[in-house]
Amino acid sequence: ACYSNDLKISLLQILYQASGINGMILGQVLDMEFENKKANHQELDLIHHHKTGDLISAAMKMGALVCDYKDILIWQEIGYKIGLAFQIQDDILDVTGNSEILGKKVGSDLQNHKSTYVSLMGVDKSQAIVNQYFKEATELLYKLNVKHELILEIMEKLKKRVK
Repeated sequence: ACYSNDLKISLLQILYQASGINGMILGQVLDMEFENKKANHQELDLIHHHKTGDLISAAMKMGALVCDYKDILIWQEIGYKIGLAFQIQDDILDVTGNSEILGKKVGSDLQNHKSTYVSLMGVDKSQAIVNQYFKEATELLYKLNVKHELILEIMEKLKKRVK
């Protein structure tokens, strides 16, 4: 398909902001900053919001923009909820997962003194939060006038990944 230059510029702006110093890079810096000191719940949310949420949200916004959906802010919020759930799930899998499947050494967060949801709240409470974020993302999706099946299938695969 042939897209206008304005659309291309808008797409690049979304990606640039999500990956730049106020996006994913900020999340990575904050994550490293809290390696040797304990982050509270709000600080962890801020880290995850930028480290993962900004990029997933950007993908949702970019897709919505290309499809000319009017509800771009709802797509953005869905992306943030999935991003937070995904990152908390990473914290859980670092404790409960299989090193070979994950592609990283299980327990590396603890060994690296990283603040995580699991170290702050435990596995069960963290999993409940993951489930809640996926539930909220699903509820937001149903507010949109789109075919839900594919995105729901993707969300379900993310929710059940590498357990």
